[in-house]
Amino acid sequence: MVSLLQDDATSTFIGLVGASVLKYGLTTWLASNRPKVYEKVGKVSCLQLYPVKSCRGLDVQTAECTPIGLSQYGVTDRHWIISCKKNEWMNGNREPKLLLVSVKLHDDTVEMTAPGMEPLFVPLNPKLDPAMIRHIGTGPTAIDTLDCGDEAAAWFTKHTGREGVRLNYSHPELEKRQSINFKYPWEHYAQPGDRMAFSNFCAYMMMTKESLAALNSELDSPATINNFRPSIMIEGSPAFEEVSSIEHTLILSTDIVVTETRYPHVI
Repeated sequence: MVSLLQDDATSTFIGLVGASVLKYGLTTWLASNRPKVYEKVGKVSCLQLYPVKSCRGLDVQTAECTPIGLSQYGVTDRHWIISCKKNEWMNGNREPKLLLVSVKLHDDTVEMTAPGMEPLFVPLNPKLDPAMIRHIGTGPTAIDTLDCGDEAAAWFTKHTGREGVRLNYSHPELEKRQSINFKYPWEHYAQPGDRMAFSNFCAYMMMTKESLAALNSELDSPATINNFRPSIMIEGSPAFEEVSSIEHTLILSTDIVVTETRYPHVI
């Protein structure tokens, strides 16, 4: 009689454990296969690619969203940069003449032109030569780059009127900078592994048309998208929505939908 009761208790216990395991497995399966709910936050109105930092951008109709920035035909946003004699970065704030440099993409070359200058052609996918690797920048801006050679350096020296300037390229085989290493006066949700080449804060810069319109309503002389140089321009969102939590986004067709909240400040 005792033996029979013990067997019934054991069977009941095993049954309860089995039911719990089955319930847990079913709940986990349902959660993992539940359709994601997307929130539409706007429509892409413009894509701009800036191959050379602080030089003019390219209006593009399609582009690939890579972990290190907008890319088209193997050319990624802000992957070339000018450095000065002290091996420091040089941007449009320090040298406004860079803003006059136009960039065109060809099958295997990048063409750069400027007023009064003959075109400069550099390889679109230059070979990584260890002898041409140069370390530029200091602190969190420090990065190894591929020097693009004396011809490119002479071209930018003539255009800017500055001695010792060089054109540098962030080769795919060279390490990128980590966004998490930068400290800002606002909340910044960079994660380990979030990388960028020569962008200021993160790999993508977004802006809404509504923000630009709101700003221009307060200005005597209207600003344009070129004053802010976003890689992705959005319309259909409230003004200054780009400073809210729409950080990690997925672009589907011409709609932007939220898939993950990570960087609240994308500028």
